Amino acid sequence: MILRRSLTYLLIAASAAFSAPSKSAPSALKEIRKKYKATETFSCRFREVFEWKMTGESTAREGSILIGGEKRFRIETPEQLIIGDGAAIYRHNKLRGQVMIEGIIVEAGSLSPLAVENAEGFRLDLKPLDREKALVSEAMLWATTADYVVRRIQLVDLSGNQTTYYLTGIEFGPKSDPGQFQFNIPPGVELFDLR
Repeated sequence: MILRRSLTYLLIAASAAFSAPSKSAPSALKEIRKKYKATETFSCRFREVFEWKMTGESTAREGSILIGGEKRFRIETPEQLIIGDGAAIYRHNKLRGQVMIEGIIVEAGSLSPLAVENAEGFRLDLKPLDREKALVSEAMLWATTADYVVRRIQLVDLSGNQTTYYLTGIEFGPKSDPGQFQFNIPPGVELFDLR
């Protein structure tokens, strides 16, 4: 569900242009971008915790991420496959038999220093540049200062629901197949092209 937009912010943070009100945020964001741009590929496992604001209930699931540079990525969970090919994002909801195709969006942000995974780190707060088109009202990235690696992502949707991703098994430079970043629309799915 919220995974449809969720991890896209990590990818956009690594490659998109941001504007930030805080003097510290642009330099931190520059270092994060440099870290992720310096590698051709990146992979990790994640644990997603989604919290419904109205009910206080939460759900959790796990998945994997593979980033191939130039806004190319692959996110897999048992329920969904999300692929970014650099021009569009393809979201295949396996349970509903639906595919959505969307363009890539850009965010803006500010910075808060704090401890991340028992190390010195910071939280980068991101806000949509175009609130009318955004499905997420805010996003936060937690990164360690020593290596500028994003360790956690939290998103708040327009209804106030929160989704937090805890990243583990982070690997820079794993081997990948270019075919992993291509999406072939399965036969029989309901297609929504929102580009």
